[in-house]
Amino acid sequence: VCVPPESVQPPPGSHLPHLSSRVMANLDDGTQIGLAMSRSIGDPEADRLGVIPDPTVEVMDVGALVQEAAEALKVESEDEVELLAVSASDGLFDHVTPETVALEMARSLYEKEGAPRPLLAAERLIMLSSRFWIEPQQVAYRDDISLAVTKVNKGGKVKA
Repeated sequence: VCVPPESVQPPPGSHLPHLSSRVMANLDDGTQIGLAMSRSIGDPEADRLGVIPDPTVEVMDVGALVQEAAEALKVESEDEVELLAVSASDGLFDHVTPETVALEMARSLYEKEGAPRPLLAAERLIMLSSRFWIEPQQVAYRDDISLAVTKVNKGGKVKA
């Protein structure tokens, strides 16, 4: 059974946090267990329960991004611009800005001196978000956090 978000919200003016939708299972012994979720990528079974199986996809023109970044950074050549792609869950982005994620991961991928390796940079971002989940609630709960990062090739050029 799916419990839509509007049916589980605290009353207006309440100090309780906003709640998400839940997929509930009724067990044979009469107890209920639930999972807070709004999206389950590629899961057609969850679709019939009201959970969205389709990913949000955005297609971007890499050449235009490079040109825009070169202009914004005031660099002499587009060859000085490096790109990366980040895919992360709301567990991360609820508490860490996309700009912070991009900056930390870019440093780990492209800076030669003094930057953490990508795995360590990702771990630091996940731990930062985890603290924001746990500290205000004073409970050992946090949303699932996923983070994937890759360098983006700018038009088929291979760098040595």
